[in-house]
Amino acid sequence: MISTLGLSLLFGFGPPLVWLTLWLQEDVNHPEPRSAIIKTFTLGGVAVFIAAVTEKLIEPLLQDQIFYLFLSWSVIEEGLKLLAVLLALHYFRAPIDEPIDWLIYMITAALGFAAVENTLFLLEPFSSSYMLDGFVLSNLRFMGATVLHLVASAAHGAALGLCFYLSNEIKYRYYVIGFSTAVIVHVLFNYLLVIGNNSATALIAVFGGVWLLILPLILIFEKIKTIKNSRNLIQ
Repeated sequence: MISTLGLSLLFGFGPPLVWLTLWLQEDVNHPEPRSAIIKTFTLGGVAVFIAAVTEKLIEPLLQDQIFYLFLSWSVIEEGLKLLAVLLALHYFRAPIDEPIDWLIYMITAALGFAAVENTLFLLEPFSSSYMLDGFVLSNLRFMGATVLHLVASAAHGAALGLCFYLSNEIKYRYYVIGFSTAVIVHVLFNYLLVIGNNSATALIAVFGGVWLLILPLILIFEKIKTIKNSRNLIQ
């Protein structure tokens, strides 16, 4: 009999790992070291526990202001995913030598975060013997929350990639835009679900909106892969 933890890990980590495998194919010409990907994914997962503690401390302060509560949670989670990447770059010497690398590492950290978060959400339904609830919840998290983390962090990574060869002054603007976009996507996802009372209509609309963002994400990937350092293009 598969244990509760086994099922939670299987359905919690399965979808994010599938997504990660697919997105790594976007960088097959100059792939990142596998060890760097694993460490970044792991740090993204560890960030979940820091986020959970921090968010629990903030909740009593903003429990009557749901939008600002979700905003603070979004800032915490997006900030911690970025921190996971920065720690991987600094302590594990994960290389960033081309614009696309920022997207790869940000997505990797996001999917590590989603994998652990999914697993924790699935422990209760699987442990209470409501197996059907567990399967339904795992599908919903694959369709919604996992893609949310992917898209939000990818938006941030895209901004970092687009300014890879630009001046530090311009980079700062891109950093702010990227992080702000990630937070906005994240907070709108949570807030729209709540004001829609998690109804079927709200789920379809919000999840559908997040999935629609996958197409521009693919186009941005292709755009960033074509960015070259103008200093190396002198004829």
